[in-house]
Amino acid sequence: MQHSLFITLLSLISLSVSGQDLTIKPFGDFIVVPDTNKQLHAISGIEYIPTSGQWHLASDLGDYFIFDNISQPSDLIRQSSSTRARKTTFRFEAIRYDTVSKTYYFAVETDNITYVTSYGPFPPTSLTPDFYLATVPSYDNSGIEAIALTKDFLWVAPERGWDFKEYDATGRMNFYRYGRNQEGRFSTTAGPEQFVYEVDAAARNKCRTDKSHERLGVSELIAVDENRLLVLERCYPYQNKTYIRLSAVAVNESSGQRLLKRLKINQQDAYEFSTDQIDNFEGMTWWTDPKTGKRLLVVISDDNANAKQRTLLRLLEVN
Repeated sequence: MQHSLFITLLSLISLSVSGQDLTIKPFGDFIVVPDTNKQLHAISGIEYIPTSGQWHLASDLGDYFIFDNISQPSDLIRQSSSTRARKTTFRFEAIRYDTVSKTYYFAVETDNITYVTSYGPFPPTSLTPDFYLATVPSYDNSGIEAIALTKDFLWVAPERGWDFKEYDATGRMNFYRYGRNQEGRFSTTAGPEQFVYEVDAAARNKCRTDKSHERLGVSELIAVDENRLLVLERCYPYQNKTYIRLSAVAVNESSGQRLLKRLKINQQDAYEFSTDQIDNFEGMTWWTDPKTGKRLLVVISDDNANAKQRTLLRLLEVN
């Protein structure tokens, strides 16, 4: 009896932690890439790899950068011999590195098609990917822009749903979750588990245009832990600028349905970026500050290679 009670208590504690609300606050000032840096433009994906100390940045125009020996994110804005720039044929929207299988995962989006693929080393030594999520149509340059990794799962999210008309009507979309096979790699063989994600109606209303579809969409995902995700939502442009918000959700399967339950951030429905420095943020990664030991969220913007926009870095403390 005591053993059963102990197990029950552990389960309740686990559920409480996995559904825990978050607090977010800025860490330092915005980091602005100067105009003299001719490389870092149209950056849509970013990943810091703690095991190697490397930073990987990708552009949706086909550029790929690997930074070695970077002590802090502000060093990314400086051109140096430690930067390895490569031209690819891919329009990457997101990068994630799986430390278990030592594999890079990428979301690719064009005007017409979108898919997720992976390779061992990058640039790839083979044209045959280790993982390939079948190509699906992209509508109005809205495809897969967001992927996230946990110890056990790969998450994939479309920008504005797999069915654009349904998303425009309801604000709901399905996030796909893939598990690992016996070799430890993520597999599409069994098909994905689908979790319903609903974008806040008030936020969608802020981004309505005179077109027949919504402009607010999901531009990036990142895992807080095995059961919680941060979702970066944005519409561009919104009143001649970009509207950016971070939402937090937790996996909820208790009702017999697979849902993503919204959590509070700073006791609010979402964390909204509210400063004149805002631009088209599309990439997120985790980085631990060696001075303070704090795990920080690094968010980077895509300036669309537009002279009127900027590439910005923003560090956020998440608890």
